[in-house]
Amino acid sequence: MEYTWWIILSALVLSGIPVLFILIRRVGGYYNPSAGPMELVAELVNAPIPLPGRLVRELETAGPIKVAGLICQGAREWPAPVIQELRELAERNGYIAAWVSQLKSPVPTERIAAIEVLTLLRVESAVPLLVDLLCDRVEDVRWTAAAGLESFRDPSVIKPLIELLAEPARTTPARVANILVAMGQMAITPLLEALPGLSPVSRSLVVEILGQMKSPQVVPGLTAVLESPDPVLRAKAAEALGENGDLLALEPLLRALHDPVEAVRVRAARALGQLGSPRAVEALTRAQQDPSWRVQSGAAEALAAIQRFGASSR
Repeated sequence: MEYTWWIILSALVLSGIPVLFILIRRVGGYYNPSAGPMELVAELVNAPIPLPGRLVRELETAGPIKVAGLICQGAREWPAPVIQELRELAERNGYIAAWVSQLKSPVPTERIAAIEVLTLLRVESAVPLLVDLLCDRVEDVRWTAAAGLESFRDPSVIKPLIELLAEPARTTPARVANILVAMGQMAITPLLEALPGLSPVSRSLVVEILGQMKSPQVVPGLTAVLESPDPVLRAKAAEALGENGDLLALEPLLRALHDPVEAVRVRAARALGQLGSPRAVEALTRAQQDPSWRVQSGAAEALAAIQRFGASSR
């Protein structure tokens, strides 16, 4: 009889263990004290929102360096709600302030790490600091800051970036140009407004940027540059109108075929070929009689391009 009671008691205890595990999972998730960084990265991919208390506690005790490592490993796989939760957690625990402070570290790799984690968490307050880092003395730091700014697409950086273009010796102009192009339509109006007040070198950079925008909105501004007294700028504007590819540029480019400067006429001829309009054929045919062999060659190339364009559109 005594053994029977022991058997019954043991059965009750064993049958309660699964129930206990279910309760633990529902209250705070299963506890895995040996979970490493990769396990936490994977767990955050499908983590519920708000984050389970166990995960929050682990992240709060990990400290800014370990959490930064987790973010750099996994943020590209985590959904936006998880990123937002981690950003709020980092703000509450002073991690963001620590990473911002790290942007001023004398060690380049530490500056790069801080840029990456602030970018991955979408910390908008860091954007002006990334603009400053475009002038960092270390190339890799400048590159990482530029990549971060491209991903933010924050309109507040457009004016500071244009100011950097006005001082091309401070940073890499091509990198600034890439960021502005990535901004798309929102950068066009500020660039056009800044254009008249810039130095010739900076105006050339802005003209090139506008040519890559692929928008009819840039055509009036570039057309105005075609009237500039600076032949280098006129040639740049003709090239940019061809790169932009909008047919609104057809008439200004046809007029530019008669520019007194050879380089402008060459660029205008090639740009007309890029537009691909049959309406340019007559003017380009006449341009093959231009005194300059370079203009003749450009006109012939343009006519061949228009012919190819017409064949492909049939």
